[in-house]
Amino acid sequence: MKRILACVLIVALVLACLGCTGMTAAEKAWIQDKANRSAAYVALMEKGETSADQDKAWIRSQDASWQLWAERLKIGSAAPTAP
Repeated sequence: MKRILACVLIVALVLACLGCTGMTAAEKAWIQDKANRSAAYVALMEKGETSADQDKAWIRSQDASWQLWAERLKIGSAAPTAP
């Protein structure tokens, strides 16, 4: 049983590394854009260039975006790269 599980995990990792994630190019671009925006905002936050109200607004916008992604997963129009 352990060998089967190990084989399944290895195959999953290989497929993920090869880009066989079932995601469209648009979905991958959306995720990369979110990551870039998040990194930029965190950099501003760490420099002290944001206010508490801006931070709250950013958190709310991120939540709304991820809730939309979750809805897309429920209806099957988006595929995550990891469980």
